[in-house]
Amino acid sequence: MTRTRFIAFLATATIVFSGCGGGAVPSPAATSATSAVSTATAEGFDVSGLGAPTISALPKGTLYVQYLEIPQPAGGSLAHAHIAGFVYAIVGTHRLAIVGGETKDLTPSEAGVFPRADRQVAFVPADAAHTHSNPGTAPNLWYFISIRPNTARTAVPTFPGQKEVFATPDLPPLPDGAYTETLVFLTVQPSGRTEAHKHGGIETILVLDGSVEVHVQGAPTRTLAKGEGTFIPADTPMQIWNKGAATAKFLAFFVTANEKAFRTNVDTSP
Repeated sequence: MTRTRFIAFLATATIVFSGCGGGAVPSPAATSATSAVSTATAEGFDVSGLGAPTISALPKGTLYVQYLEIPQPAGGSLAHAHIAGFVYAIVGTHRLAIVGGETKDLTPSEAGVFPRADRQVAFVPADAAHTHSNPGTAPNLWYFISIRPNTARTAVPTFPGQKEVFATPDLPPLPDGAYTETLVFLTVQPSGRTEAHKHGGIETILVLDGSVEVHVQGAPTRTLAKGEGTFIPADTPMQIWNKGAATAKFLAFFVTANEKAFRTNVDTSP
């Protein structure tokens, strides 16, 4: 995905609504059509882009997306190399040192503040030698979010205490070529919603706080609570609503072939 395409997505993420003026009373048919269009637009929704790097190729084999929760004790350190993915700090400080690249300390955002890509998130390129360490005096906790071969489902854990928070089923075969891996943080206020839209690549979400209703064309509506996730296939109209009393916060991770549009709004709610 190009930088322009990602910026365009962010630019359409928050919509401010103005009141309607006076005029003739619309017919019932017109009111119904207006209502359908209205619910397809966003309300009480905001988003922060956390990264959109391009990779030259996906891992080989049958793939799935995994959100892995990893604790490290104070002073803990592990050096290795593996598939590409995002590190997202949850508790404490996570130090990511990439051989031949930068060393970055990641810490969670303060309450009420959106995560920032320069402080809370880092991307690990495929096969780059690097070290995960905890320079703090208390245990830390972080996510590793990636698309990976399904052989990882039965692999020996890399970190003591690691836990799979959410994983998709095995994905259908994906074409060869370059892809963009995108991570965003989103909030939906009570009674709010995203636009009705579709993505050119696969989307997964993981709820961090509150709850959301996920409406996907051709599938039953699902309600997800904190710690739950789901998967939306490419080119499938969908919309996320917050019917709860608290602000919903969630991560969304996308894997999009570079020749595909990242996001396209649709006219009606699924």
